[in-house]
Amino acid sequence: MPLVPLGCAWMLGVLLGTGWPGATPDGAGIAAGAAVGCAGALALVWPHRGARWVALALLAGWLGLARGLLALPPAVPDPQSLRALNVPAADARSVLAPHREVRGRVLADPDPARAGRAAQVRVAVEAVRVDGAWRPATGGLLAVAGPFVAAVQGDLVECAGVVQDPPAVAGFDYRAWLARHGIESYMDGATVHVLAAAVDAPETTLARWRREAGLRTAAMLPEPEAGLLRGLLLGQQKAIDPPLWQDFNTTQTSWLIVVSGAQITMLLLLVFRPVRRVLYPWPSALLAGAVVVLYAVFVGLGVPVARAAVMGVLYLGALGLGRPVTPINLLAVAALALTALDPNTIADAGFELSFAAVAGIVVFAPP
Repeated sequence: MPLVPLGCAWMLGVLLGTGWPGATPDGAGIAAGAAVGCAGALALVWPHRGARWVALALLAGWLGLARGLLALPPAVPDPQSLRALNVPAADARSVLAPHREVRGRVLADPDPARAGRAAQVRVAVEAVRVDGAWRPATGGLLAVAGPFVAAVQGDLVECAGVVQDPPAVAGFDYRAWLARHGIESYMDGATVHVLAAAVDAPETTLARWRREAGLRTAAMLPEPEAGLLRGLLLGQQKAIDPPLWQDFNTTQTSWLIVVSGAQITMLLLLVFRPVRRVLYPWPSALLAGAVVVLYAVFVGLGVPVARAAVMGVLYLGALGLGRPVTPINLLAVAALALTALDPNTIADAGFELSFAAVAGIVVFAPP
C-alpha cells in the first residue's frame, strides 16, 4: 500500500488549506517553497528507506496545502466580480437595496428547493447591469426563483433581483459551503428569463441527451418504475416518486439508487470481459475505459461516479500493463486526483461518505 500514506498526507494538506480559518491564497507560495525544500531533502535521504518515506509524505502534504490554498477565494473581491456588488444579507429585503440584472450561463438543471415551492438556479455570471449599462462580470450566482423555471443547463439567462451575500444558516457555514462550490452571490425571489438556448457543446449535448433519455423512460414505463430506473441508470434521483424515495430513506437503502461504483463495475465487466475474448489487453482496456468515462460524464460526474470511474480506468490500465492491482491504492489515487482537480471536494459530504464506505469495504470486508 505505498500510495496510501502519500494520498493521506496530500489530503491532510488539502484539508488544512481549504478549512484553516483566515487562510488566503497568498500562503500558497510559502507552502510551495516548503515543498521544494522537502524535494531537496528527499534527494539527500533517498538511500535511507524510513527517511525517504517521511520526506515523501511531507512533500505530498505541503503540495496538498499549496493546492488547497490556491482554491480559496480572494479575501478582497475582484472589482469586476459580481461579489463586489453584494449587499449584506441583513439589508437585502430593504426597499433601498439595489435591484440588478445579471446575465450568465446555467451551470446545471434547476434544483427544487423549499419543499418544491421554489427552484435554485446556479449561474456562471457573464455580465451585470450597473447604472443603466451592461458591463462584463465574473463569479457564480445562486438564484432562488419560482418553482417552474424553464431553463436547462447551458442556457443563457437573465436574473433580476437583489444581489446579496448568502444568508446565514444556524449551525452551518452556508456562505463558506457555497464559496467552495464557486458561488459567492445569492439572489432570493429572483425572476429568471431565458435569453438563448444552450449552445452546442459536449457538456450541454450530453445533458440534453440525459434529459431526453429520462423523458423517454417516463413515457415508456409507469410510475414508480420509470422514476426508479431513471435514478438507477441516469442519476435523476429527483424523478423518483417521493413516497418511494421516503421508503428507501426509512430503510437506509437510498444508496442503492445513487449512480456509483456498482453501475460502473457492471458496465466495465459487461464491456471488458466479452471484448477481451477477441482483442488484446490494451485495445480491450481502452475501449472499456472509454465507455466508462463516457457513461460517467453522461450521468453528471458526481463525486461517487467520478471516484468509481477513476478507479475503473486505473484498474483497466493495470490490466493493460500486466501489473498487479491493489484496491486501496486505486482508492488513494482516485482521492488524490479528485482533490487535485477540485480541492474543495474534500469538504463535500458525498466525497467523505463515498471514500469512507469504499475504504471500509476494502480494508475490513473479506476478499
